[in-house]
Amino acid sequence: MNVLKRAVILIAEISFDTFAAPLVQERQWCPSQEIKQLRNGGIELSLTLGNLEEIERWILACGSHAQVLAPAELKSQIAKTVSALLDTYGKPV
Repeated sequence: MNVLKRAVILIAEISFDTFAAPLVQERQWCPSQEIKQLRNGGIELSLTLGNLEEIERWILACGSHAQVLAPAELKSQIAKTVSALLDTYGKPV
């Protein structure tokens, strides 16, 4: 029996603040990327991806300088990871 896997295509949209924007803009993250300049000096990055695993780690590495706008699945996964980190390290005092 031959089972074909359907390719999953996801559009990830991430907003970066003025601190992270220059760092994100200095390299090409993937061929599909599109960058939109924001009035506040930040940027919105849009990427077409086959999965979310790699970008999740990258977004977490950016900390509070990145905010996931889409897809909801990625936003939820980031929130779960941050919640788990709070359970591990506790809330700041």
